Amino acid sequence: SCHGTPLRVFMYSVEKLAHMTSPVLTCSNKMPMCTSSVHIHRWLLSGSCLTDDPDKADLFFVPAYESCYNETSCGIGKAADDRCFPRDFDPSADLRYFERRSGVDHIFGYGCNLLPFADPLMIQTRNAIYLTVESFQAGSLSAWSSRWKDVIIPGFMPKWRMRAMLSFNRPMMQRTILVGFHGHSRNSPGVVGQAYKNSPLSEVRDRVISYFWNQSGCSSGGLVQDYFRRMGNSRFCLVPAGLTAWTIHLFEAFFLGCIPVILSDDIIVPFQREIDWPSMSIQVPTNVSMRDLHARLASFSDGRLKQLYRELAKARCWVDYSLGWGAEGDDPQGCSPYRAIMSAFAERARLRDTLYPLQRFWSPPPTTDA
Repeated sequence: SCHGTPLRVFMYSVEKLAHMTSPVLTCSNKMPMCTSSVHIHRWLLSGSCLTDDPDKADLFFVPAYESCYNETSCGIGKAADDRCFPRDFDPSADLRYFERRSGVDHIFGYGCNLLPFADPLMIQTRNAIYLTVESFQAGSLSAWSSRWKDVIIPGFMPKWRMRAMLSFNRPMMQRTILVGFHGHSRNSPGVVGQAYKNSPLSEVRDRVISYFWNQSGCSSGGLVQDYFRRMGNSRFCLVPAGLTAWTIHLFEAFFLGCIPVILSDDIIVPFQREIDWPSMSIQVPTNVSMRDLHARLASFSDGRLKQLYRELAKARCWVDYSLGWGAEGDDPQGCSPYRAIMSAFAERARLRDTLYPLQRFWSPPPTTDA
């Protein structure tokens, strides 16, 4: 058994990509929210899902920590490039079993941004499964995931950070702030602010901060040193789109205990079979009137707030990457991101031969038997 599924996964080891898997600790510490690909790879290596026989494999996993960016995986001070994948990396040539099904049964992990669709690698791997936090990117980074084939996952949070957030998580009825949001925006200093100015999705953050920063009982603005304290004391935390459709603020809400109010039209929330999102969160259009949103949130009863809070806590395990290792992962009642990911992989492996069963090339015999 592979954590409740019959899956068998073949793990590649590609010399051209060695620089993208060797700096595990550097990657995990430098850009933690983007390192889910590191932990999923290491989790697969530690478990019972792998096979060395490609003919027995349901899926093929390509380990590469693209989302650590060049300052980590690709080396500090080297020639600048937009990505870590080598320009001469060719899946058809470098992945031995890729061409058998045009990459349909191959998995590529993206812990943060997808490569832009204009990138040759995205064209070559267009049929592959993307294991990604990202559902939509606009502007120069234009790319999006497919609801048909890709697997959306939570952003990664280190265990120490989750524990710290939980320590500031106050009971719902003891919270004194109605609405909270603190994060980067177009007004952030330096290159960060410029990046947000270049993203058409980030406009909603400006409207959030502009309205809520001076509203009584609300806390809104840029980065603050007591972020955990403020959000752990907020009944609702706003989760506006930023550089792209997803943001780590959504997954922090599970541990800070504030009810997430999602303002990102193009986001796809992960694990929709495992997590009952409407029971513990709110999603509204980004063009919503902030005044109307404020009034709506203020109208929630204490009973409804406590119910949302309880459901949020129950779902926390599905976004906690510290769970599901070792024997814990074999528990049929277990709850972890890895179990949800393997369930999604099993579903895609099942559909692979149902939707498009033919091999890439075929030919009938040149003569009949008669």
